[in-house]
Amino acid sequence: MKSADFQEKYKEFDIPVPEVHFVLGSLIGSELDEVSKKTSFSKWEKRGRISFSEMPDLHSVSAPFHKACYEYFYHKEKNKSVCFQLGRLHGYEGLTAQEVVKTVTGPQQAGTDCFVLSNISGGLKKELVPGSIVAITDHINFTGQSPLTGLSRKKKKDFYFLDMEKAYDSKSTSAIVEKMREKKLNVSSGVYVGVSGPQFETPAEVRLFASCGGDVVGMSTIWEVIALRYLKATVSAFSIVANPACGIGESVEIDHSLLKSCATAVIESFFDFAEK
Repeated sequence: MKSADFQEKYKEFDIPVPEVHFVLGSLIGSELDEVSKKTSFSKWEKRGRISFSEMPDLHSVSAPFHKACYEYFYHKEKNKSVCFQLGRLHGYEGLTAQEVVKTVTGPQQAGTDCFVLSNISGGLKKELVPGSIVAITDHINFTGQSPLTGLSRKKKKDFYFLDMEKAYDSKSTSAIVEKMREKKLNVSSGVYVGVSGPQFETPAEVRLFASCGGDVVGMSTIWEVIALRYLKATVSAFSIVANPACGIGESVEIDHSLLKSCATAVIESFFDFAEK
């Protein structure tokens, strides 16, 4: 995908290159419209929308609760813009890691260098009850794939063995956590375990992931982080715990009203962070 595809849209929407690109995973993006209509965010004006289907090389989305689009907001006083990506692509849809990450690598190559990712996950520890927010500080890639596979052949001069020691930016993460805690969200830090899906984990897999140091488990995010760090972007990521992973405490039905409330507060925190 060419960066010009996005840059042409920015000109059409009459906005500068977005300073921050937020990825709203699963159910989270469903609350963006309501949040943006609140009086407290009236300084942000919605300027445009791009569906994945409008952009070359982006696949359609088959996963539920993913709107598959980008929405752009412009701050009237500070002359800055941000992008909210509603939904994402996944490997379990039959896509390669390289195909999945194009939703974020295109905007990065068009000029945005700060990315904040979010997802819905299962908790690997009893204390991570539904509605808990985990600021991701590290991850374990159990997918067996990487978006960097094959780059040594395609880009011999540019390829290198990527250092992942500081994949998640502590400065932006801390700033967002501060905004979240102002909204009384239950936030802790932890390790995200990425799996391919689409099946959920067995009790034995959950025990393995927890013993490896994992705190939450999900089917997204990791490939995007790897690709963005390869491109030298700044990355933060947050996970909303939807339910205990299989075998962790009693099985509970997902409380959609609780997730809606958490998603609303998370998006509000993102707007607050972007306004700084």
